[in-house]
Amino acid sequence: MAKEHMAKTLKTPAKPKKPYPEFPLFPHATKRWAKKIRGKLYYFGPWDKPDEAAAKYLANRDRLQAGMPMLGASVTPADTRLTMRELVNQFLNSKRRLMENSELSRQMHHDYYVNCEMVLDLLGRDTLVESLKAETFEDMRASMAKGVGLVTLGNRIRLTRILFKYGYDADLLEKPVKFGPAFKTPSKKLLRAERQSKPK
Repeated sequence: MAKEHMAKTLKTPAKPKKPYPEFPLFPHATKRWAKKIRGKLYYFGPWDKPDEAAAKYLANRDRLQAGMPMLGASVTPADTRLTMRELVNQFLNSKRRLMENSELSRQMHHDYYVNCEMVLDLLGRDTLVESLKAETFEDMRASMAKGVGLVTLGNRIRLTRILFKYGYDADLLEKPVKFGPAFKTPSKKLLRAERQSKPK
């Protein structure tokens, strides 16, 4: 049953290849052609219309590089913004490919999957990533800590940070997620004290 659920979670549309090597845009997870300019992501059209997207990019390239708004720009609809479900799907797909190439162990892939499921349960699958605040992560840390030791808590926080870092590195997010001052792994001093308190 768990394997069936994992397969369902990982089922996402395959990104198209560039129509030709010099094509200036890349396929974004929101099923649009995109380009990062001056540190910000811009979208130029759906995957199935690469020629129109390239033309729109060329018409706006100089304006965007000069810091001006795109011609005919409109507010991005809410349903095209990244949800936690989409972030996790992209992340697990990436880790699955590494596992299939023998670059990631099955155990590590399983650990990523279990942690992602926990994060989805705590934050909500349809929650927009850009809506997450420092207090959200502080509350989530408190939930992660219930019933487990400091080592397990530290692993959960570390794997969660890896998930969100992937989102930014993969251009799924326009800016890094801010976790706030509380969403940190337990200190080495606390880990050492916990270890010494256990019977040999």
